[in-house]
Amino acid sequence: MTSPLRDPIFQLNCVLWMLEESPREAPTRPLLRERGYELHSIGNRLDMPPAMRLRVANHGLEVVYAPAPDVIAARNHQSEYLVLECKGTSFASPSSTAKQARGLLAIASDLRGPLGLPAGSTVSAATAYVVPETDAPAMQNTLQDLSAEMMAGGVPVSPAAVLGLAEREDGVYLLDRHPAGSLPADVAGAIGDGVRVVELAEGESARHLYFIPWDPSVAQAEPEATLCKRMLFERVLAEFLATAGRAMVPGELRVSPPSLLSRATFGLASRWKGRNEVTNVVRAIREFLRQVLIRGGMDQPIPWDQTTDTLTITLKTNEDRERILRMIEDGQPAEWLEQHDLRQQTLFEPEEGG
Repeated sequence: MTSPLRDPIFQLNCVLWMLEESPREAPTRPLLRERGYELHSIGNRLDMPPAMRLRVANHGLEVVYAPAPDVIAARNHQSEYLVLECKGTSFASPSSTAKQARGLLAIASDLRGPLGLPAGSTVSAATAYVVPETDAPAMQNTLQDLSAEMMAGGVPVSPAAVLGLAEREDGVYLLDRHPAGSLPADVAGAIGDGVRVVELAEGESARHLYFIPWDPSVAQAEPEATLCKRMLFERVLAEFLATAGRAMVPGELRVSPPSLLSRATFGLASRWKGRNEVTNVVRAIREFLRQVLIRGGMDQPIPWDQTTDTLTITLKTNEDRERILRMIEDGQPAEWLEQHDLRQQTLFEPEEGG
């Protein structure tokens, strides 16, 4: 398995750890939260304003007009933003990935329109790419080239920074690899010559700490993707089991795949703005739950309410509940995932009638 530092899901969670409140004894440090930043959104699509699109087109620049950065963080009453993008490797300015970077750099120069903020508001933003430390110099060169190219074409750009992740004996460190002034001074000062953001004992893995274990829009090496999908669906199964265990008898067991996803991601699914990705994950969860019950010998139709996306099972006796609990306990996420290609976006469309 490749180094987690090159896995965009690991990088994404590093950013989330820096933004989410955590206990003092936690192995992760909320570095950005300490500086006043909070999570604004994950995978939020930013549409380039028409006037900027025209300027870009007039100068023949290849740009993604509606990029969706991995994370947007905000502070000072949402007047100051960090637009963060995670990449497993650096890329050169002629590459196709540079189209997205041009779009982010241009859009982040004025986020008022893309984020629906008042036209008269004062807003500042910086764009930061998170990469393995070994790729940071090349990534900085690329961002400098792209910024110069855009400005030469009369297109404004935001300050561009590179944040490198390095693994040392005692954990994962964040290093500042950007020209002076690209990041707010207090953030640059907090990073200094390198700051530990994840504390790890020898041989310990940070993967079990993931807020969001898997995102179908993120390209991962196959071993990492397999591990991350299994991690998410094992959490979903555990939440399903906990919900069933709390069900009253006699009564109804009511469970919602979106709710399970929310609890499996510690509530961060509500900030996940890539609607297609979320919809597909929820479809996969729905199908997984259905198969768990069928495999367990469910002897009645599985009643899904498509309006509320809720499964309701009537529990008349304690024996009914115990039977459902055994079905869930016998669920096999790894086996089910081996049999389903979750990259097929339409694989889990709701069936007619439930």
